Amino acid sequence: MDELGLFIRIGLSTLFLSTGLSKWNKIHHHQLTVEQYQILPKRLVPFFARAEVWVEILVGIGLLVGITYAAMGAGVLLLMYSIAITINLLRGRNHISCGCGGLAGDHALSWWLVTRNLFLFCGAVYAALYGAALFSVETFFANQTVDKAFSTNAIWKVFSSYAILLVLIFANEIVQLRKQIKNLLHTD
Repeated sequence: MDELGLFIRIGLSTLFLSTGLSKWNKIHHHQLTVEQYQILPKRLVPFFARAEVWVEILVGIGLLVGITYAAMGAGVLLLMYSIAITINLLRGRNHISCGCGGLAGDHALSWWLVTRNLFLFCGAVYAALYGAALFSVETFFANQTVDKAFSTNAIWKVFSSYAILLVLIFANEIVQLRKQIKNLLHTD
């Protein structure tokens, strides 16, 4: 259970850090995307967009170092995104960008995104329950020992988690590239 919790925590950390940094690099574009959702009053959009980006980055860092509250924060963000997407889908507004960015990509709103976010939400709950045992500052401060938190075994599991994650990311990129090539070949 600890290993799966660590893997999910590392995966969510990578996801939130990549999306947060991607949005920060294109903050004005992100503000426009938030505005297109038409949920917040326009005057609150700039503040919300910037605050959301910082929360995503802090959640990503918190997940990386093994803070349980970060996993809970990830769950709250994923539910918030699912609700916002659902509201727009029910309004018939599936033509706008999800605004995900980073490893999550940039897609038009769909029920698939809601399903994906709810699946990731389940991962965040699992990470909150079982993700802080290995390679975690919480475990370190609770036990006052490096044995379980930062042992060679825990570090090896972190590297293994990243290796598996990189293979999954690479496989996804190959699939996306294949789709793009297929589309290019069919449009000629």
